Amino acid sequence: MLFGTKQNNRDLARNSHGTALIGDFRNDENQILSQLQGAFVQMHNILMTALKEDESMVPAAFSGIRAEAMAQGIKPQNGVFQAVRRVLRLHYQWMVMHDFLPAFVDAHVLKDIVAKFAVGGLPKPFTKDSPVMPIEFSGAACSFGHATVQNDPLTIGAQTLSIEDSRKLPHHNVFRDRMTLELASDQQMARLMHVPEIAATKELTTHGISKTPLWYYCLHEAESHGGKLGPVGCTIVAGTLLRLLSLDPDSLLCSAHDFKPWTTLGASKAGNFSLGHMLACVEPGRDAIAHADDLITG
Repeated sequence: MLFGTKQNNRDLARNSHGTALIGDFRNDENQILSQLQGAFVQMHNILMTALKEDESMVPAAFSGIRAEAMAQGIKPQNGVFQAVRRVLRLHYQWMVMHDFLPAFVDAHVLKDIVAKFAVGGLPKPFTKDSPVMPIEFSGAACSFGHATVQNDPLTIGAQTLSIEDSRKLPHHNVFRDRMTLELASDQQMARLMHVPEIAATKELTTHGISKTPLWYYCLHEAESHGGKLGPVGCTIVAGTLLRLLSLDPDSLLCSAHDFKPWTTLGASKAGNFSLGHMLACVEPGRDAIAHADDLITG
């Protein structure tokens, strides 16, 4: 995959207008996301180099994959590319399931949700007809950044916004999911999930708000779960991500074999694998990528 520019060989590949050549341009909106995108591109290229040098590793990449997928999508001329694609995807899915989710969702709730998916079930209120990316997830439960909005004046470039502009931002976040997106309150979501409700906080009731906005409720709920998402937040966030995996018959969740991260990609001997492990593999390996000069743009 293209990576690097003549001005910066550690940057994402870019066209003549400076636009990053990636699938989702939003991943170039801030430095951290841009660097993460670049790390995965480099990891792909490291894998391409390794598997081209030793194609005996290719069959291991397809362990547990459906027979019809092999017949329909894996062609001899692009077997290495498909193998790399699958290996990297499985490692990413492993990080989501075993590192990312456990880091911020309640362990007991997550265990129950995983158990339901393991037997083909779905946690309430998910149904087989539910959207794969429900608005309750994209518009509320995953929006942890709302908690960082301050009432102080904001500076954008050389322009300083007045206090009265800036004070509208928290109010906008409070009402956005109810007014704009028309989401249910989290007390209503708790009833749908058959879990105990948490009453609106004093900060809300003193302003006449009796029904907690969904995103705010997830944060409030986390206070009683060691700082991790509780039953409502965990069910929406983990349920959405795990359902996406359950709908892909070639995913880590549906694989016919017990996949373990590869130690050659930085996983520990005990099988642990995290973003830190991956980056530790990318750092020394990116300078040995085959055809690196041919991948640079600009």
